[in-house]
Amino acid sequence: GIDVRLLSATHRNLQQLVNERLFRDDLFYRINVIELNVPPLRERSEDIPALAAHILAKIAGENTPKRSLTDAAIERLCEYRFPGNIRELENTLERSIALCEKTRLDADDLIFQSNMRQHRDMSGASSAAETNAGAEVAPAPEASMVNTLGARTGSLDDYLETIEKQEIMQALESCRWNRTEAAKLLGISFRSLRYRLNKLGIES
Repeated sequence: GIDVRLLSATHRNLQQLVNERLFRDDLFYRINVIELNVPPLRERSEDIPALAAHILAKIAGENTPKRSLTDAAIERLCEYRFPGNIRELENTLERSIALCEKTRLDADDLIFQSNMRQHRDMSGASSAAETNAGAEVAPAPEASMVNTLGARTGSLDDYLETIEKQEIMQALESCRWNRTEAAKLLGISFRSLRYRLNKLGIES
């Protein structure tokens, strides 16, 4: 015969949902044999170094150099709240790797989603101040969602190139296509940005 073990996960309180008749009680008692409560990532920062190392190893491939983190970068990750839990940690590391040429990432190389919003707001305000008084300023674009590792298709190189292009386009549009400001926003040199624009075929 086939021996099957079912593992189910949720962030909802199923017992409360059963009491409110929003979840079937018979199904609840079928699956609730052993219950493990896993706190959110922000409450177990001691797990972040091991999780980050696992994610970096998962991202690395034959044509992608293995990346590592400095102690300062690990400390920065442990200080961050990660409202999106492990999925946000994955996205942060993928985004940072796509936009950094270093094999060993430092704290300043980490690009969190909250930082991108802050940079876009600051960049938009700076760009608006530089425009003519009578000129109409276009609204800043919304941030594009980045697929997680589990949802990607195709090769890893193509996937990382897509992320890199999305982030660069987002920065350029936020800075009204001012390449100098976009390079600052991305935390890379102007020369590095110019190289990436040529490599990705982005007309500037």
